[in-house]
Amino acid sequence: MMQNLKCPNCGDNIAQQDINISAALAKCSHCGEVFGFANLLSVTAKPLILIPKGITVRNEGEDLIITRWWFDFSWLCILIICFSFALFGIMMVLNMLPAHPPLEEYEPFSPLILAVIGSLFGFYNLINHTEIRINSSRLEIRHIPFAFTKSKSIDVTQINQLYCIDRSSYQRSGENEVCRFSVWMVSNNGDHQKLITGINYGMQALYIVQEIERYLKIVDKPVIDEVTM
Repeated sequence: MMQNLKCPNCGDNIAQQDINISAALAKCSHCGEVFGFANLLSVTAKPLILIPKGITVRNEGEDLIITRWWFDFSWLCILIICFSFALFGIMMVLNMLPAHPPLEEYEPFSPLILAVIGSLFGFYNLINHTEIRINSSRLEIRHIPFAFTKSKSIDVTQINQLYCIDRSSYQRSGENEVCRFSVWMVSNNGDHQKLITGINYGMQALYIVQEIERYLKIVDKPVIDEVTM
């Protein structure tokens, strides 16, 4: 990963919007210094990433379709625990109904609502997947079968570069770190747009970037703070 770009004059960090990767120029918003950083963008050949677990690839005519499955055993455990608790709670409530107890006696079962929500959320993450469809004109991204965010459709002629970043915030449990990666694009006018987020495994994100760039014949160039192998 490239280090944060710093101003050679005052040492302040340079914001992404003040960096022009194509021209290898940056401007410091603190002191106004304009400087080049072409020496930091030495391009080296990236190793080829093989299809990682949780990714499938197929072709339909000229379309390349990359599917990322959300399934993870942690979600399976959450589903089993929450569903078991929800089922037990529902059975207890149903047994109480014939006696017509006062409402306050149902209060201990209020966590049942959380168990039901947890079950639905676990089920959602187990069966959902992201489909990325690329052809000579469009890049389309949609979440199937349940979508709480809008699908994306992008004119491929507007894509200048793709890259992967991590969220920088992560959960630490003992020796394990759970990071979430996202795939971004740089448009021809220099704007950065998030394409896919919530990817738990960096290899999946890097593979998606690799395959889209290969299909569109985009020459990979370094982007500040991108994740690399």
